[in-house]
Formats: sequence, structure tokens, C-alpha cells
Amino acid sequence: MGWRVLATRGLGPLLIGAVSLLSGCHDAAEHASHPSISATSRVILSGTRVQVALASSISSQTARVGDAWHGTVTENVMGGNEDLIPPGSEVDGVIADVASATGGSLARLELSIQGIRINGRRESIAANSAAVVSGSVRERRLGDAVSVAQFRDHQVVLTDNTVMSFVVRRTVPVR
Repeated sequence: MGWRVLATRGLGPLLIGAVSLLSGCHDAAEHASHPSISATSRVILSGTRVQVALASSISSQTARVGDAWHGTVTENVMGGNEDLIPPGSEVDGVIADVASATGGSLARLELSIQGIRINGRRESIAANSAAVVSGSVRERRLGDAVSVAQFRDHQVVLTDNTVMSFVVRRTVPVR
């Protein structure tokens, strides 16, 4: 058994960790829950953030749950050491939740991603934004930082080119 066996045994967990890290899988339980994902798969992990610029304005006054919206990815999304979603990738989504400001209630708008066209191929990716609520700290941050989110008559209005942050809900392999 000498030092070589001990060295090999000591490297086993290190090698498994390195393969996992390089494949973009940081959580063995996450990896095990998706039998179709191999150690060499390209995956977008649950919890990954995707920045998207809206293609057109969306208002809490006129939007309805299920209405379609479109946008483009603004920042490269990495998985391990790989570019998984390049900037400029087209995004399709829907309004996940909306409430118009009426009778003293606050307006609210939440978006979800249904798919992203990555290098010409549509991938089904489920991701949600945090809700933007009129009068909230998030509203002020969006308005101050981006200068395109507007809040007219207590309604949430996300103008075209507003950049929204989305969080992927489920790990998904990409081709």
C-alpha cells in the first residue's frame, strides 16, 4: 500500500471536485437529481442570474398575466469555464404577476422567462424576476440605477431597454 495508494486515495475527492467544478455543477445533489445530465454536459444551474434588456415597454396598468414580452441577454452567462449564453441572445417571456395601482393598493409587476435562443437554437429555460412594486426600495433602485423604469400615477412602467435580473428556477442542460 505505500504512499502511492494513499496519494491516489487523497486525490480522488479532489479530482471529483475538479470535474464537477469544470462541468459547471457545484452541487452533487443538483447533479444527481438530473440523470440526463452527465459530468460533461453543459448546464445552466438553478440559481444562475440572467440579465435581460426589455425590447418594449411594459406597464402594470395595461399588462395581463400571460402576456408575452421579448428582450435580449445583456451579459455573458458562464457555466464553469464555458460561455453558455452570449450577450444578444433573444429572450421570450410572459408576465408572471401583475397588479395595477387602484384604490390605494400598490402596483406590482413580475416577469418570467420561458425560453432563450442560444446560438440560433431555442432552449426552454424557466427564470423569474423579483417583483417590482411601486413605492418600494427596488423601484427606487431601478429608477435611479437604470433611469428607464418609471412610475407614473403609482403604476410600474418598465420602458424599453430596462435591464431586469432573472434567476433560473431549474437546472437545464443546453445543447
